[in-house]
Amino acid sequence: MGNLYDWDAVEFTDANGATLDDGSPDGPIAIGGVTVGVKKTFTLAPNATQILWASTNSDPADFLYARIKSSVGDSANGFPMLELTTDLANVSGRQVYTVPLLADGPFKLFGSQSYANYTLNFGGGVLSKIQQFRVKNLNLAAATISLIMAN
Repeated sequence: MGNLYDWDAVEFTDANGATLDDGSPDGPIAIGGVTVGVKKTFTLAPNATQILWASTNSDPADFLYARIKSSVGDSANGFPMLELTTDLANVSGRQVYTVPLLADGPFKLFGSQSYANYTLNFGGGVLSKIQQFRVKNLNLAAATISLIMAN
């Protein structure tokens, strides 16, 4: 079994000149042991859509860690949109969520658990798993999308 580490740090100065920071800039955070690791890279033309990963036809079938990064993405030219799908087969109630990808800003998930058929304030739903990542490139330029997953 291998090991998984991630670096996490953020620092910024707000409009009033206050500096805010958080994370561990001095070293990695130990996430856990890794059985399977996967790295994939895709190139997407503007308006193209690509499935990056689906639990039904990929290894790993679920994940401890997922990191998705795009080479492009800004408010002037558009963002590649990442779609996360829970309960892909719609057994309990498919749940879809989208997030924009910022150029060179990684989007990270620390586990595949997610709610299907979710209702407001965690009032209902079934704890399930994210089962698919898909990206549509809404940027004016071609995007290189990288995916690193571990389980």
